[in-house]
Amino acid sequence: MSDEVLVDLDGDGSFETAVYDTDGDGQVDTYESDTDGDGLTDQVSYDSDGDGYVNQVSTDTNGDGLADVVATDYDSDGLVDELQVDSDADGLVDATLIDSDGDGFLDTSYTEAAPQGDSFQSQTGQVI
Repeated sequence: MSDEVLVDLDGDGSFETAVYDTDGDGQVDTYESDTDGDGLTDQVSYDSDGDGYVNQVSTDTNGDGLADVVATDYDSDGLVDELQVDSDADGLVDATLIDSDGDGFLDTSYTEAAPQGDSFQSQTGQVI
């Protein structure tokens, strides 16, 4: 069972943030924010490994209710290890940027394409 706490940050009577303990261990592991007050979640942050640090942030940049950018920190060092982007708002990842050597810089990118409906992945090179 999930515990939920709703927070009204600006005192206007509507809740901008919700925090959850989804695994019942007594620690908050999911944060949801509606920063523009439209009733749709703009950002969701997850602590997937229970260490108290956010490992993944999903952001809806265009207000359609779907995540357009997902940043993931797999090793909890505070640096983004992978960034997935849906630039055309179709709900599918168009590009993935990866920090392949752990230096804090996203240095490898992958793009997604779907000719004739069959999806494939291609490495497009290094990000400078």
